[in-house]
Amino acid sequence: MKKEIIRMENVSFSYDKSYVLKDVTLSFYENEMVSIIGPNGSGKTTLLKLILGLIRPDRGHITVFSQSPEHNEHTTGYVPQYAIFDPEFPVAVIDVVLMGRLGLSGGLFYRKKDRQAAHEALEKVNLRDFGPRRFSSLSGGQRQRVLIARALASSPRLLLLDEPTAHVDRSTEQQLYCLIKDISRDITVLLVSHDLGVVPKISDRIACVNQSVKIHASKELTGNDIQTIYNYDINLVEHSRECEELMS
Repeated sequence: MKKEIIRMENVSFSYDKSYVLKDVTLSFYENEMVSIIGPNGSGKTTLLKLILGLIRPDRGHITVFSQSPEHNEHTTGYVPQYAIFDPEFPVAVIDVVLMGRLGLSGGLFYRKKDRQAAHEALEKVNLRDFGPRRFSSLSGGQRQRVLIARALASSPRLLLLDEPTAHVDRSTEQQLYCLIKDISRDITVLLVSHDLGVVPKISDRIACVNQSVKIHASKELTGNDIQTIYNYDINLVEHSRECEELMS
């Protein structure tokens, strides 16, 4: 049986007295890939922020690696939906990735092991030789890979991704999904996504969020389940190519 790493018990959270999540009880386990789906405003990003300890529940209890979420800064990697970078700022790719090592060096300067970890993270996202390049010169998909590398630079045991394939083309999107699936072989990954044609294929389980949270094994998710969550008919689009073909 897999080890439980995240537990939420009767968790509720509201903005301006309006519940976004209500009475959520769930568990996530080590080395599993869970996709989080649901309509806009359903509470998906809020769920991630609670796990990260960026916000606290109105009531209920959350533990991540058996302690409060805010105590897991260096065991949890996070790629937010919107990353703000000045496109004119001349920052190199390696410097962006090194940001993931902040707080780990024990001083004001990066050490050799920090740079080694950053280069290893770039290797994991297939950007080994991109360190000296300007971040602003990269394509949208390459930038997303760099941001994933930044999240991996601290060697986290848990990776949270909030719609990492937004604003990229279909080919790049599927390559990112294949990369994320590969990463999930070593650590737990929670992925927020709207791509209902892909997530059942790459996920062990799927969390359906719409104020409440219901978790299904990916193979057991039905069109009726999705229709209930989204409150209207959804057509699932089949993607025929496998990750091995896309990554070759």
